[in-house]
Amino acid sequence: MQPEEQQQWLTLHLLYGGRRSLWRALLASFSSPAAILAAGPEQWHAAGINPSNRRQQASATIKKQAQELYQQLQRLEAELLPLTAPGYPCLLAQIPDPPPLLYVRGNADYLRRPSLAIVGSRKPGSAGLRAAAEFSTAAVGQDLGVVSGLALGIDARAHQAALDSQGITIAVMATGVDYCYPRRHQSMASEIIRRGVLVSEVLPGSKPLPSRFPQRNRIISGLSLGVLVVEAAQRSGSLITARVALEQNREVFALPQSVYFSGGAGCNSLLRDGATLVTCADDIFAELGMLYQAQQALQQDVAIELPPELLAVYAMVGFEPISADALADLLSIGTSTILAALMELQLRGMVRAEAGQFMRT
Repeated sequence: MQPEEQQQWLTLHLLYGGRRSLWRALLASFSSPAAILAAGPEQWHAAGINPSNRRQQASATIKKQAQELYQQLQRLEAELLPLTAPGYPCLLAQIPDPPPLLYVRGNADYLRRPSLAIVGSRKPGSAGLRAAAEFSTAAVGQDLGVVSGLALGIDARAHQAALDSQGITIAVMATGVDYCYPRRHQSMASEIIRRGVLVSEVLPGSKPLPSRFPQRNRIISGLSLGVLVVEAAQRSGSLITARVALEQNREVFALPQSVYFSGGAGCNSLLRDGATLVTCADDIFAELGMLYQAQQALQQDVAIELPPELLAVYAMVGFEPISADALADLLSIGTSTILAALMELQLRGMVRAEAGQFMRT
């Protein structure tokens, strides 16, 4: 991606921040960041987007900030990955609210490999730490990446076990990719950059805020074929990840816990609500087999070059039937625009229609 285009994406991030539904509508309606920045209120209205959402475009101050951010990314050797890019992780693109932009340090290709998320308590017992390491090592042995949140406890043990096993691990951050939290994991983060990948949806320099952690959790599950909750209390961020994973149609696995151990009550609640009980890694791999093959097919699909306006629609069409109206709601654009895109995707042989609904071929 050329420097000018990267600065345009950064300008859009500065203008519209975390307004993901607006982002998706803009990406589906305009062919490039330059086109979005050049569009006036009339063009927004014609695209079915409320012009009142339009901010005063790219002042000199905003452009300067975008240029400084671009220079910062260059110093960090970080990559900017828009939702419309062919290299955007295919599973993440399937969730209802994928990040419009990803900031990546390390090998961005690892974001598209089949992976298992391993999450759990920040203050686990010795059994939880052992289980996190063993399941992480087993996942690496099956050529799966290990995704987690770089937090204390289970997250850190899962990351470290993957590194120790010469595997790939992905750390999803609630901060900018230049700000390690917690600070004690700085050396681990540096090792992950060399042998895995750090990824965030927030701007470089962003500090940890409570609201960013639940948002981060949807990316952890979104990048993964399934989520294993090793140990979790009744109220914990791991349960948020599990709940979001279910909403994303991901597999959720949990280790059973003693009824006398309050730190594992969240896992037992998940099992009661339908999560898959696992006692060994093979329990997970048996469930993930078909999903693994599906992601391999997705990776081949996304490698196909598509115009940005078609890629945004295609990213929302999965292997389960979905209506044009539902796609229009997800992307916040007009149904007629969706139908035109779906017709083009059908002509390309990438989407098929059945009983008025659409799915990938």
